[in-house]
Amino acid sequence: MFEKQDGVERFDIIQTFNACKQEEGKSVAAYVLQMKGYVDQLEHLSYVLPQDLTVGLILNGLTKDFARFVRNYNMHNMGKMISELHAMLTEYKKDGTPSLKHKPFRFLQPI
Repeated sequence: MFEKQDGVERFDIIQTFNACKQEEGKSVAAYVLQMKGYVDQLEHLSYVLPQDLTVGLILNGLTKDFARFVRNYNMHNMGKMISELHAMLTEYKKDGTPSLKHKPFRFLQPI
């Protein structure tokens, strides 16, 4: 009986994990930690996903702001752990995505 309940719970977690996408405006750190939470729940149920699948699902759920990062990651087949991916994505967000304060502006010339 408990096995059936674990199976249903595992199915629900996997379904939620697979459907989870980073929301626009939500920090990448919060998104990765949310995904890590699903992985931890599955491990608690004695179900371990392969690391490359886990990372692939996390990368697949990122917003388009991370398209360049994902392409580079996949080209180099980096094989990182979730914690390493978390650090890399956080660093990329700081350095790789221009913020408004760095947006160039031009001076208007008087007529």
